[in-house]
Amino acid sequence: MKDQLFQKPLDPSQKFKFDESVAAVFDDMLERSIPFYREVQRLTGELAQTFYQPQSRIYDLGSSTGILLHYLAHLLAERSPYLVGVDSSPAMIERSQERLQRLPETVALELHCADILKIAVTQASVVVINYTLQFLPSEQRPSLLRRMQEGLLPGGILILCEKVASADERIHELQQTYYEDFKKRNGYSQTEIAQKRKALEQVLIPQTWQHNLQMLHEAGFQSTEILFKWYNFVALLGVKSDVPLP
Repeated sequence: MKDQLFQKPLDPSQKFKFDESVAAVFDDMLERSIPFYREVQRLTGELAQTFYQPQSRIYDLGSSTGILLHYLAHLLAERSPYLVGVDSSPAMIERSQERLQRLPETVALELHCADILKIAVTQASVVVINYTLQFLPSEQRPSLLRRMQEGLLPGGILILCEKVASADERIHELQQTYYEDFKKRNGYSQTEIAQKRKALEQVLIPQTWQHNLQMLHEAGFQSTEILFKWYNFVALLGVKSDVPLP
């Protein structure tokens, strides 16, 4: 379904929520709102193929409608992956259940409607937090990343994709302009862009890519790296321990 949520005037006090109206159009919203969305998904899949360890788990925290879980299930089907999806939105979990009801028999799957701040991560070789950390209170992000690092097996990885800010206000505004141009090219009107930006204020709080990378380092990841960057979007990698890379 096409994302048309912000075509009509909204109550200025209305904040963005991951409710049924958003879940219904979320797939289209991702495709049209996140630069190189499919390429980052492919990148995530390649890393999962490389770092997945037998009898371990892959966690998708903030799994939304299950797009990535579906992709990984088919990509890794021959290796009998154990996938765990977590999202706090009942509407998103319902959409995931619909999408994931027919997976290869070799795939084990758990879906949890839960707060990722409270979920236990165990026996993991891959943890993915894509475009999710940015919605959490800033002060709670470091402790979550530490728990994820502790729940990973030696040699495991965390993939973190985020919308980010710039420490330089001029560059921040310039990148925001380029991002809005990207959304216009994907069919969003200026009204839709402005209304969504307003709805996301105080809901999506981006930090700089440097701050996110530092959080990964302070969480205990021995190796950290930028995997991808497009203006105000970034994908980061954290590797646990000094186990030789595959």
